[in-house]
Amino acid sequence: MLSHHVVELEVQEPYKLWLRFDDGTTGVVDLSDSAALGGIFAAWTDPDFWRSGHIVAGSGAVAWGDGTEVDVCPQSLYLDVTGQTFDEAMRDAVESRQTDDEFQERLTASQARHQRVTEQQEFSVGALERLCRSHRRTSIRREALLVLNH
Repeated sequence: MLSHHVVELEVQEPYKLWLRFDDGTTGVVDLSDSAALGGIFAAWTDPDFWRSGHIVAGSGAVAWGDGTEVDVCPQSLYLDVTGQTFDEAMRDAVESRQTDDEFQERLTASQARHQRVTEQQEFSVGALERLCRSHRRTSIRREALLVLNH
């Protein structure tokens, strides 16, 4: 999956966040490089503002203040935690999708085999029932002939 969501957050010392993602991945992200850029990140120098970090419902991003001032996308944070490049994350997502597709193919084939076995069992039961009915008629005829011959 390429799009991960932050599901748990601990705002730590200035510019560090401990994160847990929806796939269970955890780690610490150091955002001091971004803070050094200034601009919108200059607000992080205010300790109260820094501690206002929270998870944005729905997107899984991390935001500060009312959420419109500063936010960081969850995928960027995920790449920082895992040390992956964007290209590596894309490759993993494609491989994961292929694995999902292969699983779906195996599941479909297994369901088709199950259906065939079920149909064969139903046919066998039907054939057995017909055989029993036929055998009963034959047995009744034999018994009738035995009675008539005595």
